[in-house]
Amino acid sequence: MPIVTVSIINATVWTAYAVLKKDIPLFMTNFFAFAAMSVNLIFYLWSIDVISSSSIQLMISFFQIAFPESDEIEDFVERDLDEEDG
Repeated sequence: MPIVTVSIINATVWTAYAVLKKDIPLFMTNFFAFAAMSVNLIFYLWSIDVISSSSIQLMISFFQIAFPESDEIEDFVERDLDEEDG
């Protein structure tokens, strides 16, 4: 938790600096760092039951689709190979 909080603060400070200096590449990298750490923080708070599953259902669904369980991947690969053979 402390490392995520420090990373969010760091990304916020560097993003503010990038805006003041009008440095687009620096802004973009720090914006994405802020977004990634925010997702980490949300999932951490969800894992300790501070945030309910219903409030982040869309995010959970996105990550389930983006990163399926290994059984789902194996089934997909087997179906794909069967289609190539047949």
